[in-house]
Amino acid sequence: MVIVLYGSDSYRRTQRLRKLIEAFKEKYPTGAVERFAVARSEKKDDAQQEFLRLKEFCGTASIFGDKKMVVLEGVWDVEVRRGKKAEDAKKEEYVGISKDFKNFLKSQIGQENVVIISGEKGAPGGYTFLKGKGVTTEKFEELEGAELKAFVKNEAKTLGVSLTDEALQFLTRFYGKNVWGLVTELQKVSSVRYQVSGERKSEIDLKTLKRAGDYVETEKVFPFVQSLVYPGSTSQKLAMYEKMMVLREEPVKIFNILQSLNYVSKELLERLADYDIMVKSGKMEYDDVILDLIISG
Repeated sequence: MVIVLYGSDSYRRTQRLRKLIEAFKEKYPTGAVERFAVARSEKKDDAQQEFLRLKEFCGTASIFGDKKMVVLEGVWDVEVRRGKKAEDAKKEEYVGISKDFKNFLKSQIGQENVVIISGEKGAPGGYTFLKGKGVTTEKFEELEGAELKAFVKNEAKTLGVSLTDEALQFLTRFYGKNVWGLVTELQKVSSVRYQVSGERKSEIDLKTLKRAGDYVETEKVFPFVQSLVYPGSTSQKLAMYEKMMVLREEPVKIFNILQSLNYVSKELLERLADYDIMVKSGKMEYDDVILDLIISG
């Protein structure tokens, strides 16, 4: 069985992946869940070795007949340039679009193994077989407008938080399509609502929300965020960042706002995606990311 999860809303996509894994483990307590890093990287040999390990994992029968789940992330997210022989040669080194990988996916359709592919981009051309039986595809587009507000309300309810319309409007305007930032803020509000009000409130209004979130006004934080987008004085950026720390602006919030801007270059977005992976894997902290952006920019 093959499941493809794709779309730019990485939060909802990641949550869906987590639920699929949890459901699999609950149904098959002795089953095996493995992640394989076959996405294209600078170390192509590592990706190829992972692909060989993947095929071995799926091809080896368990002694006790235990079920297997495979998780592959970002397989098709890399951009492949075409038209030059050099690029075509590199293209063949890319596991995600190789004939071997395509044949591997075909072999898993209708099998007991569960193969999940999750990434921003869906399957490239030539993978029409993924539209047939034995394959489930789910798309996660960025939410906006009424759909975004409904999602935030539902997430807040899950956390035991109810927002007034004014507070909801503020959050969706402040974070925009940055769902990760929205949910992080809801979690913060949920954890501190007792200290803020002294008692449990049926609804969180805008005043309480701002006190709980300790928001920096937009006109103060945006100039610094914008400075990370464009070249400029490193010392000036460091001074601005120091001011953000004095104002108790969290690095994760700065990162989330930067990631949500619609005028950020493609190159910077790719760097931010790499940073995000390193943070989530424990290799960096958001403070390190902001400092690295300042020094390298």
